[in-house]
Amino acid sequence: MKTYTIYKFTGWCVLYMVIFTFILPLYAADFMEPTFKAPMNVLIPIIVLGFIGYILAKRFGLRRNDIWIDNGELYIKEYSQLLEKPIKTKKVKLSKIRGFDDFTINAGDMKFQLKFDYSATYTIYRSRIWFREDDFELLIKDFKDLINNPDKLTSDSAKKQLERVEIKYSNPYQTILSKVFFFGGLIFISIIIALTLTRQIPIKGTTILVFTTILTYILTYLHRRKNNNNYR
Repeated sequence: MKTYTIYKFTGWCVLYMVIFTFILPLYAADFMEPTFKAPMNVLIPIIVLGFIGYILAKRFGLRRNDIWIDNGELYIKEYSQLLEKPIKTKKVKLSKIRGFDDFTINAGDMKFQLKFDYSATYTIYRSRIWFREDDFELLIKDFKDLINNPDKLTSDSAKKQLERVEIKYSNPYQTILSKVFFFGGLIFISIIIALTLTRQIPIKGTTILVFTTILTYILTYLHRRKNNNNYR
């Protein structure tokens, strides 16, 4: 019985990101009244507070999970966020699984998602931003291999249970709506650049935040729109 130790991305990581990467730098930059002559007034609070948020998220925002398969069932042992002590163990029968998905929007991120009847899912997500050494990649690889080669299981019932599990993917960046956001973002970011260069709007924390957010989406769209990972 092989056990995989992974670190699950939790809502605490999002909270730290919002507070230290968006809210606090925004107020700090505006408070320091950045101008063209003092660009570091913007960069310094963003870098310092962002680093603090990163450390907090990596140390306290991730939750350890141990996963293993035994006797036709998949076990997920969850640990507390701060003390890393086991708090509960979930058990899922392989016969209840209707599908598996590991597609992620951002390259480098990882997702382990089990699909059940009535659109129910159970998802464990890892963000590359707060990466910690674990077995996440190996877990996904071995689970895919197990789905496609159920003979590796010793239990005949477990083999039959996995025969109907499919690996399905859907790329949200191949939709019409994503294209609308992409071209709309190009237009909007061009307007921001033009207004900034002509000094019709000042360089403030809000301006940088909006510019960075839109630019991130545009670059992600260009990277992921052609990725088609649909296969079994």
